[in-house]
Amino acid sequence: MKIKNRILAGVSAAIMAVGAASVLPVSYLSASAIQIPAYNETTGKISKFEYTVKVEKISSTRVKVAFQILNNPGYERLSIGIKSDAKYISDNCDMGNTAYVESTKTAFLAIAAPNTAKVCSTWEFIYDISANPNKSYDFGVAVVDYKSAAENIELKHDGEGFEATLNALKKGVTIESNNKTVLIGDADNDGYITIQDASLILDVVSKCEKNGIEYIRTEVLNKYLKSNYDNWRTEFPNLVCAEAIDVDTDYKVTEDDANKVLDYYSKVYAGSHVVDSLIGTKQAVTVVYSN
Repeated sequence: MKIKNRILAGVSAAIMAVGAASVLPVSYLSASAIQIPAYNETTGKISKFEYTVKVEKISSTRVKVAFQILNNPGYERLSIGIKSDAKYISDNCDMGNTAYVESTKTAFLAIAAPNTAKVCSTWEFIYDISANPNKSYDFGVAVVDYKSAAENIELKHDGEGFEATLNALKKGVTIESNNKTVLIGDADNDGYITIQDASLILDVVSKCEKNGIEYIRTEVLNKYLKSNYDNWRTEFPNLVCAEAIDVDTDYKVTEDDANKVLDYYSKVYAGSHVVDSLIGTKQAVTVVYSN
């Protein structure tokens, strides 16, 4: 394993060191950048429109789901949908028309005017979880309609009308908001930050390289862990979720994450009590994966 040998070369044998973990206010890490599956039938182009979804618990009984555009090539039509068993209350959308369909538990936002200025907006939806605040709530999120003249791309669904819209939600990103608490950087979930954690992160990167990819996005890794696709859960049985090892919160697991864990371990082992990173802190995170 070339990467692991390079990064761990010359490092002394692992000595267990307790990360100075401090409990932080509840916060939620967001999904990675998601590209919508729009395409041009002639060219086969994939849209460069990208978005992310962030879930935040704003009180003991309410959750906010924020849909944020990360890259907007310019669109003539855009609609998004959020499906959840949590109780929909309201939205904070500065443009477009919103609607909620009780029978399918789905909230929709349809943009009424074209956005060819490439503005990256954020829209928020508020949900009530007072009926069962400790339950795990799923949020299926997806772009259900998209057309861009600048890209010569239009989103295509299998099927027509409302059923196609619901199918699109099944292909979106799912967020389990169950306040799962993890120690950031603790890849083996033993409560400590050690060289072994950096080694396990490198094992994740190495598995990606064997599959011909440079890194894996957090929402994809969570999906693979959940389904044990390609034996991901078998090989990493103690990895709670991808967010635990995405220590620089760039929504992907890379060699840099292992380097940062190793740097943290070295500083703590040397007696430093001031480390400017999330590593070694406890975070309440959501488990995010694309469907």
